[in-house]
Amino acid sequence: MLRMRTAQQTLERRRVILPREGNLFERLRQFLQECWAELKLAQRPTRKEVVSYSLAVLTVVVASALYLATLDVLLARLLAWFHR
Repeated sequence: MLRMRTAQQTLERRRVILPREGNLFERLRQFLQECWAELKLAQRPTRKEVVSYSLAVLTVVVASALYLATLDVLLARLLAWFHR
């Protein structure tokens, strides 16, 4: 709930400049302020989440590598058998 209020406050404070309204530096300043406000709302993953997701990715990569290596060996032997 706290983050929603913060986002809502950010939206209320935001001054909308339409395209081509204001000079380039005003639009650039507003863009950077909005980017910074959005970055403050972002949540960082916890250490537990990072470890969990990393292990999941590593597991999938190793499983895929084993599958492709097995498939490669089987197809190489099959082609060698046909080549005789």
